[in-house]
Order: sequence, then structure tokens, then C-alpha cells
Amino acid sequence: MDMLKWIIFILVILWIVWFLTGGPKSGFVSQPFLRPPAPLDTGELYGEPLSIPGFESRSETGSAQEESAPTSIFSGSIQLAVGNPYTQSPQEEYVEIRASYSNTQPINITGWEIKSAISGLGAKIGQGVYLPASGLVNREEQIFLNPGDHAVINTGRSPNGVSFRLNSCTGYFEQFQDFAPQLPSQCPLIETKDLPAVGAGGLNDACINYIERLPQCFAHVLAVPTELSSACGEYINKNIHYSGCVAAHKNDSDFYKSEWRIFLNQNTELWRQTRETIKLFDAQGKVIDSLSY
Repeated sequence: MDMLKWIIFILVILWIVWFLTGGPKSGFVSQPFLRPPAPLDTGELYGEPLSIPGFESRSETGSAQEESAPTSIFSGSIQLAVGNPYTQSPQEEYVEIRASYSNTQPINITGWEIKSAISGLGAKIGQGVYLPASGLVNREEQIFLNPGDHAVINTGRSPNGVSFRLNSCTGYFEQFQDFAPQLPSQCPLIETKDLPAVGAGGLNDACINYIERLPQCFAHVLAVPTELSSACGEYINKNIHYSGCVAAHKNDSDFYKSEWRIFLNQNTELWRQTRETIKLFDAQGKVIDSLSY
């Protein structure tokens, strides 16, 4: 009997301690209590879930992270692509952005920002020149990408001083300047039918043969061979270079190309060579696309 009294006494003490610490409202677990089922009780839940400071459920945390990075209306319309970030030279470092062929209208990318999510380094896309002029001050304007267009975003400074759209004649720039990647050398060929007629006031056969042998996108800056006529030299100096090419072909249906060369004018590289994440933001700071490598 003495042992039974001690057991009853200990149970009473434990009940008193439990009651004084809040009883059914103490809630030392993360879920509500469940009352016993009928006929002993109602079977209802009672008490509140435990709230631990600094803790969020997995679903709540995921939602918060998604909301912290708003998505741009241009998401899906413009994509980032790896170009050559694996270099320590800002003049050779570049990535690309591409406009979807399914876009229904041109997209203005001036004012957009491209930025590293790792280092925080980045720069904004400025204005460019639709038709660059050689040896003249170029008027810059906002850059639009048409459906299917793409742009090479170079970290360094432009060799010719501006961002520009490629055309049939921009390959001439590569003769005297170095671009990364190299500009396409696909300038229009100089054909016999485009040359002045042979005869008085025209070009002789020797001149025409010489012109036809000149490489594509090659501006003749050396002296014309002495065996050629003065008329031949005058024609070459006036027509066979970038400006002459533009004058002859700017109205061609395929004159303008689907590529822009854009320069961020930075003195040091922006992108890590490995373990990098680059993000593209619109003018409102919303994420358009990102890439990791």
C-alpha cells in the first residue's frame, strides 16, 4: 500500500505541474492537440500550432524566393546565350542575346542591364548606330531587336567607337580593326556589269581584271599599279571601300543583317570563367533570362 500511495502522490504532483504550466494550452508541439473521441470527449482539435521564430515551412520559403525575383514581360521573348566569357580580356569577352522568331514586333533593349549574380558586376546596354558611317560622327539611337535578331554583347570598347548593326559592307571594318568575334567578310562582289563600260571614259580590260581579283571587303589603300590608267586608279579610290560599298548597296533588300554588335565600354572583364551566373534585366529591373556555366 505504501508503494501505491507514492505512485498516486507522484502522479498528483505531475498533474499540478502540468496544470500550472498551462495545461492543454501549453502547446509544446508544432501541431494542435486532439481531444479523445466520443464518448469520452468530442474528438475536436484544440490549441495552436507552435510558432518558432525564424522558421518557415518549405512551401512558404519557396514562394518568398520566387516573389523576390519578379519576371519581366520579355521573358521568353529574349534569351541569353554563352559567347566567350572564358577570357581575361574585356575586348574578347562577350555573351549573346537572341530575339525569338515568334516575337510579333521589335523589342527596345536600350537601358537593359546585364549582370553577374555572383560578383554583382555588370553594365547597361546603351544606344547604337543603325547605319554606321566611316570617318563621320554617327548619330546614336535606341537599339531594337527584330524577331530573329541577335546581338553580341562585348564587354570592352568598340574599335570604331560605337555599337552598330551589321550590314553587307561592315566586313570592311575588319581590315583595319579587330572585333571579337571577327566580323563576317561577305561584302558584295565587284562584278564586271557594275563597272563603267570599256572604252572612252571607261575602264580598260587590265583595270577590270585587276579589280575582279581584289579580295572581298578589301579597301585598296596602296598605290594603283603604274601600268593601270589614271581613270582606273580614280575609280578604285572612289568606290572600293566601306563608304563606296554602302553607296552602291544600301538599297538592296538584304543589305541590313540580323546582328548587332553592342559594346559595354568596360576596362576589365565582367564574367567569371567558371561557376558563373549571368542575368539579363529589363529597364524596370525585372529578370528576363539567366544562364549559368
